[in-house]
Amino acid sequence: MGLLVHFDIAALAILLIVLLTSIYRKMYKDMSSVVFLSMVGTTLLAAVFECAQIIMYAAGCRNDVAFMIVKSLYVLSHDFAAVMYFLYVISLAQTWHKMRQYPICSMLMCIPYLVNIVCVVVNVFNGWMFTFENGIETVHSNWIHYLGAGVYILVSIYYVIDNKELFKKHQMLALASMLPLTIASFIVRQFYPHSLVAIFANALGILIMSTVIQRPELFIDTLSQQKKYSFYADNMKKAFMNKNHVTMILVNISSYNSIYHILGYDETTQLLRRIGNYIEGINRRLNAYANVYYLDRGRFRVVINGFNTDKVRKYAFEVNELLKEKLYSKNIEVSLNAVICVARLPEDLHDFNSLISFGNDFHEKVPRTGDVVYAEELFTQREFSLVNEMDDILDRALQNESFKVYYQPIYSVAKQRFTSAEALLRLIDDVHGFVPPDLFITAAERNGTIHKIGSIVLEEVCRFIASDEFERLGLEYIEINLSVAQCMQSTLADDILAMLEKYNVSVSQINLEITETAANYDMSAMSENLRKLSEAGISFSLDDFGTGYSNIERVASLPLKIVKLDRTFVNNQDNPHMSVFLENFIRMFKQMEMEIVVEGIETEQMVKRFSDLHCDYIQGYYFSKPIPQRDFVEFISNNNSKAV
Repeated sequence: MGLLVHFDIAALAILLIVLLTSIYRKMYKDMSSVVFLSMVGTTLLAAVFECAQIIMYAAGCRNDVAFMIVKSLYVLSHDFAAVMYFLYVISLAQTWHKMRQYPICSMLMCIPYLVNIVCVVVNVFNGWMFTFENGIETVHSNWIHYLGAGVYILVSIYYVIDNKELFKKHQMLALASMLPLTIASFIVRQFYPHSLVAIFANALGILIMSTVIQRPELFIDTLSQQKKYSFYADNMKKAFMNKNHVTMILVNISSYNSIYHILGYDETTQLLRRIGNYIEGINRRLNAYANVYYLDRGRFRVVINGFNTDKVRKYAFEVNELLKEKLYSKNIEVSLNAVICVARLPEDLHDFNSLISFGNDFHEKVPRTGDVVYAEELFTQREFSLVNEMDDILDRALQNESFKVYYQPIYSVAKQRFTSAEALLRLIDDVHGFVPPDLFITAAERNGTIHKIGSIVLEEVCRFIASDEFERLGLEYIEINLSVAQCMQSTLADDILAMLEKYNVSVSQINLEITETAANYDMSAMSENLRKLSEAGISFSLDDFGTGYSNIERVASLPLKIVKLDRTFVNNQDNPHMSVFLENFIRMFKQMEMEIVVEGIETEQMVKRFSDLHCDYIQGYYFSKPIPQRDFVEFISNNNSKAV
């Protein structure tokens, strides 16, 4: 026949290597990888059929029917590889749902290959495309074969360009490589008809895609061997962008930190892999075709396309029951305390930021019943709206100046009067009304607006302190809260001192509160801020002492003037052990020459109890809730005049 089979042999070698390495690297756990392997497989078949044709002739076979069958199978498999290339592009873009939404377009995309099938079948009877005589092929009209494959490649390239926001640059370049390779193979075949280069060109394109796109380090988390966080984030952003409806099973292991400290790195890694394998086993058993991701700190995500309610409920139930069981690692019994939540996207969580914010700590906010929880049942519709629209609410509040500073009076036990107050931020949104601080502060820290909000609070407090009204009240200072994010801002100290200078406010007239969580950070920027502010004469309070696990050495090294006892101590007065802790904490801080504020006081009995324990200041609803500046001025004026 005079045909050169060398390129086909090279193509076979390339395709086999890609196929085997993909399987070895377990690159078959998501839809795009499955489609990619199908493309490799069909291209491999085409190479086998083309080689078989040469081998048959070399072996002396002259059965024209056999040659016609092998050649027809080659054409069908070669062109089907082009179909799989198109489907691979669709899978990378995460737009399968659009194929279902627009069935006419899907049917149109089937036409080129269906036409090719019809042409091959007709060719068996009339030989209008190619014929064989004594094993020698005569080509008559082979253009239809190239046209069908070309249509899929061109449509795929157009789809990539038209939806470029769904692809990364390296993906676009790798996918586009198939077009010049196909054109080059067609040109070579015109000048050298005996060179079988079409499959070789396809194999080179597949090798490029395998090397650039199908890289396990882009997909797989090395700890759990499941899909990694960056891949999860990319796919979820595409899902929201494409308005694709998916169901997610969120798995948070509450006791992860404890497990890590008990088992150590290696054993915890092995445990995570076992859990991932368990979830994958459920996935296979239910034929759910779900993607399983591992984010970090014991958080798994299972993403299923569409809303198959029965299958999702069964999947979530099985995961929940599995993770309730006791697991053992080196004869140590491990309790996962896993919380399972089912959420529909975008119905329950409307954008990527809402998904991340909700997924981080939902396990801390749900009642521990041991059952699967559902996002739609966790909150009222208003709370969902607040969480999902928080970025817009914050932007609107900054534009409309909706943030208000309220003040909660602080009572001095020794002076029998109110000597200070805590400035607290409130947000009254034009659409939603009152927005709880724990919601908008968390969101502000996440998206970075906390720095603008902090400046608003500082300026409002300084303006108040600089007023004649404040001077008449006879208050000593106002406490201002600093978040962890603010403390780590490199310009914080300079910004605060500049604001005090702008309003001619003395450094003794403000006290900065840092939380117990912030106190345990030892970032260089935070330490430098605290040093500069302390040297300038500003005092600090440690807020919410008792809510975490303080590094006592770190706390002792801070320039603290005041320690504020959390309401945990107030709410557990009947616990004799808590009383022992409380009395010893007070004695310890007194010996360190720190003043003590107790928060959350609501009854006269509580006032007497903590006064007897020699706490310096008392703050709580017994005296007043946080109130606007005008009401605060009236309250202090009335109550302090009575004390005099």
